[in-house]
Amino acid sequence: MIDRIEILRDGAAAQYGSDAIAGVINIILKGASAGGASVQAGQFNTDIEGLGKRNDGGNIAASADQGYSWGNGSYVHAGIEWRNRAMTNRAFNDPRLQYLAGDPRESTARRDTHWSGDAATADVVGMINASQNISENLQLYGFGSFGRRDGRSTGFFRRPLQNTQVVARIHPIGFLPNIESNIDDFSFGVGAKGTAKGWDWDLSQVYGNNAFQFIVSNSNNASLGLNSPTLFDAGTLGFGQALTNFDVTREVRVGGKPVRLSSGAELRWESYSIKAGEEASYLNGRVPVLDANGTPIRNAAGNTTIALVGSQVFPGFSPADATDQSRTATAAYLDVESDLTKKWLVGAAARFENFSDFGSQATGKITTRFAPTEKFAIRGAASTGFRAPSLQQSFFTSTATTFVNGLPVNIKTLPVASREARLLGARELKPENSVNLSAGITLQPSKNLTVTADYYDIAITDRIVLSENFIGTGIVNFFAQNGFTGLGGGRYFTNAINTKTNGLDVVANYGLDLKANGVMRFTAGYNQNKTRVTKVVVNTPAQLGNLNETLFGRAERGRIEVGQPRNNLVLSGSYERGKLGLNLRGQRFGEVTGRQQLATGTALQVPDVELGAKFITDVSASYKLLKRATLSVGADNVFDVYPDAITDLGNVATNYSGQGTFGVFRYSGLSPFGFNGRFLFARVAYSL
Repeated sequence: MIDRIEILRDGAAAQYGSDAIAGVINIILKGASAGGASVQAGQFNTDIEGLGKRNDGGNIAASADQGYSWGNGSYVHAGIEWRNRAMTNRAFNDPRLQYLAGDPRESTARRDTHWSGDAATADVVGMINASQNISENLQLYGFGSFGRRDGRSTGFFRRPLQNTQVVARIHPIGFLPNIESNIDDFSFGVGAKGTAKGWDWDLSQVYGNNAFQFIVSNSNNASLGLNSPTLFDAGTLGFGQALTNFDVTREVRVGGKPVRLSSGAELRWESYSIKAGEEASYLNGRVPVLDANGTPIRNAAGNTTIALVGSQVFPGFSPADATDQSRTATAAYLDVESDLTKKWLVGAAARFENFSDFGSQATGKITTRFAPTEKFAIRGAASTGFRAPSLQQSFFTSTATTFVNGLPVNIKTLPVASREARLLGARELKPENSVNLSAGITLQPSKNLTVTADYYDIAITDRIVLSENFIGTGIVNFFAQNGFTGLGGGRYFTNAINTKTNGLDVVANYGLDLKANGVMRFTAGYNQNKTRVTKVVVNTPAQLGNLNETLFGRAERGRIEVGQPRNNLVLSGSYERGKLGLNLRGQRFGEVTGRQQLATGTALQVPDVELGAKFITDVSASYKLLKRATLSVGADNVFDVYPDAITDLGNVATNYSGQGTFGVFRYSGLSPFGFNGRFLFARVAYSL
């Protein structure tokens, strides 16, 4: 359904609103053009040291689209696509004890119990785009889309000896819990545009809604004992947004110079909801841990051991978590642009926004472009930006089981206004503000070569991030002393930092016409960027006393500063001759580091994850079998490159998991190109 994509690289909050701090992506849909149909199938074909050959992640997709036109430029274009992707698994065998010491089943226990890789998904999506010309000065238009995705991913395997999580008589050999997602998404837009008294105008209404349901399967709520189901509806997240826009534009002459005026207003309504899951997914059944015979297990002091509460891998949203929030925002803007000379363009924009929950803010932008020749131009822009905290950042809450030093801990993401969060020092969120500076050049040194270079510098104050996890015995006791028992830790969103990002993008395109021998095209792109935390504006809460907890620490700081490649190189080339087409693409991903939070007390220190730079190569070939049919085959990551494996595997004897959880997970999710290896595919496309 996509005809082309336009990208404005400058900060554009003053023109398009608070979501445009660093620029805008404009997706242009197909109109009256003809469509086509295609079918693609593929799978991963990889050989991993220590695991051997793997052929998994089978992927099949089919799509079709077509456009029709009539009358005076009116049209409709519709498309539909179906996709199905199987899971991939790059987990190694688990060397740890699966059963309690002395259990004879240990000698025959399965070791390939974990999954690590892509989730399984099944999708069907569709879209329509239409336009009807009523007269020369009036056009009606509309578009809409729908999507359904069913997914399945896994958590950590629960070993039989983990009796606080496993109901032995339900799962005698342990279990691998699944998170199954059902995602429904739809949107539609209608509008009218035309010309009146020299002004071009556009009035539109858009609405979109997304619902994300969590289903937990192959699990149990250990606190319910034998009464626990194994399948849970853990609840649903919902988000909706409605936008009403009215824009006008025209060109006037001032002092003999053309001046383009644009202005408009927007009304936005947003809603966010959390729907509680079924009772069994969050209920504390207060059943003690049971052995395989259903007898309560007691500790050395003779007290019964208490089981963990909630469906394992993802405890359901409770009625206390449920929420239904909404807000409105209004905005107005003015944009002025003029060619002062044939070679020099200047522009300015201003926008005023008011949020029902975060007050008002004005933003502005100035821009200029100077083109001394047709083959060289230089431009620059400066703008301010504003972004109100999202409803999700303000009100999202959930409980997840996290493993710390091999032991399960229920960590809760807390709404900032909750009492638990306030005990940990949470404050009301406030908007982020930014200053965006950019400059660029465009040149055409020869007929066949074009080059663009863009520099950007973005400073954000009061940036919203997640705090570190507040965990440990001291935190558990702290919560208990304040009336919150059974909570192992918490975190929340906070305006903790100021950041500064600067970078450089360079893109070069070269074409070579070989006449009867075909056409060659080459593209090279390079990005260099750096983000650093310039100031931590919120310190660790004083009320935590000497609990040695950090609000924004080394791990979260590392995620922002070194958690993504600082440089990226893309090289691509294509060759076309007659019915044959060849494509070669290489991409170099720079180094990535995953910093660990510094240990406190007697806890063991886990080393950082260091991933070196890697070069990934994709190849493909196509051939026109018939006048309208094309067969393509190819391989992504043809040389089967993997990120650096984690070598710090831990020590089972000392219960030290290391970076790779005793070697079960040896590839980090920080890898910018994943860790699935080589992917082979074939595609047949037919033009309608």
